[in-house]
Amino acid sequence: HSPHAGGLIDVVERALAKLERAMGKLDDSDGYITDLRLSLERIHREACARTRPDPAALAKRLFTIAMKTELEVFWDAPMEYRDILGETGLAAYRRLAEPEWAQVPARAERSSVLGESFRIRHLMESWARASGDLEQVVAVLSRDLSSAWNYLRVAEACAAAGAEDQALHWAELGLEAFPQRTDRRLREFAAGQYHRLGRSEDAMRQIWAVFEDQPTETSYQRLKEHARRIGAEEPWRERAIAHLRAVIERTGTGSHSTLVEIFLAEGDVEAAWREAQTGSCSPSLLERVADARRAQFPEESAVAFLRLASEVMADIRDGRYEQVVAWLEKARSAPGFAAELARLRTEYKVKRNFMKLLAERFPA
Repeated sequence: HSPHAGGLIDVVERALAKLERAMGKLDDSDGYITDLRLSLERIHREACARTRPDPAALAKRLFTIAMKTELEVFWDAPMEYRDILGETGLAAYRRLAEPEWAQVPARAERSSVLGESFRIRHLMESWARASGDLEQVVAVLSRDLSSAWNYLRVAEACAAAGAEDQALHWAELGLEAFPQRTDRRLREFAAGQYHRLGRSEDAMRQIWAVFEDQPTETSYQRLKEHARRIGAEEPWRERAIAHLRAVIERTGTGSHSTLVEIFLAEGDVEAAWREAQTGSCSPSLLERVADARRAQFPEESAVAFLRLASEVMADIRDGRYEQVVAWLEKARSAPGFAAELARLRTEYKVKRNFMKLLAERFPA
């Protein structure tokens, strides 16, 4: 035990207070202030571990500072100091927090306002987790059920404690409370629980809902992963592809980007190429498809690169001339290349940087 550790606690707390005051005058975009705060907290914690101050007194110091700070000093103190505080200190911390916590109303509806209760919510959650009592954790987390994600937090806490049935119960409550366009993470959690119980239809129903809400390549791959778990990957794949085509037809956007991305991920370059030719797709995807086919179909790929260069140049706003010229270089063998290059020289002659690049790569 260092004879100076006790004094060090006071020194560190004064240093944290000075850092707090200076925070408004400093730029912490590089995270330096946060790193310094974390280092000071670590020194404080180590000093407390050596000297073992009175648990109740320590709890009061930690709680008082945490309630005033704008720098999140000691925000996770109950968890980080739980071995130092012990049952006595944690009980003292709870007694200090309870009057503030009692003023926090339960929330069951979406709200864009966090309010002043965010701080005490965070501190109480840290205390509940430090207590190791699942009932307390659930009681704190369930005070705010204003979003599907908050239901998920309760469910995850139950699962982490080994209370799987309770976890599924909270997940289902969240799905019932937020049935439309709910948080995909809650649906995925529920699906995992259903798989655990062998309820494959319920699991796939949740994952399909995620895909319907966000029909992306990522959600498609997640759908296939879950379908693979029940040995039904191909039927669900076909259903997903059909759904994406229906979305394209219904919305009338003409964008086949998601299908192109899916077929590329599956290694079906020709299917991706057909989709890119059938409708529109992002320039980056068309470039990937054309590059993948370039060795086998050089002329078709050259036409695609020429199309890319012309279309992007017509709508360019950020000076990506290097990219356009790189596409033109890959388009040299395309029919009509010379005529299109001449058109670009004429139409964009006022863009000096573009003209300079063309002169370097395509000397007259």
